[in-house]
Amino acid sequence: MTSGNELPEAKALSVGSERDLRAELERIRPTMAITVDWNKRIDAMVKIEGLVKGGAYGMYPEAFLEQLRVLRDALVVQINDRRSAISRQACHLLGVLARAMGMVFEPYAVHFLPLLFKVGS
Repeated sequence: MTSGNELPEAKALSVGSERDLRAELERIRPTMAITVDWNKRIDAMVKIEGLVKGGAYGMYPEAFLEQLRVLRDALVVQINDRRSAISRQACHLLGVLARAMGMVFEPYAVHFLPLLFKVGS
């Protein structure tokens, strides 16, 4: 979180190949574990957002979706986290993903929507 309690700014990150994208997201996955320091988990989600901003989904949609499937449960953990900063960052990331992926995000939206209603109530 920034000093003003705002979400951190994600800088666009580019990857040179599908293989680089997979490697980057595979490095992020262990950082999303509940046992990892919350600041590192936020940094991991900001990095995913940066990859999206850098065009990773647009350039390598199949590889991105493959890794997103693997990260889905980790995102559930972040949304359910009792620390509001983590939950907020995860919800923000879902919005970023939904905007970037459009209708392709629908199966993920169906998965996350009940959880979002639960957390938001």
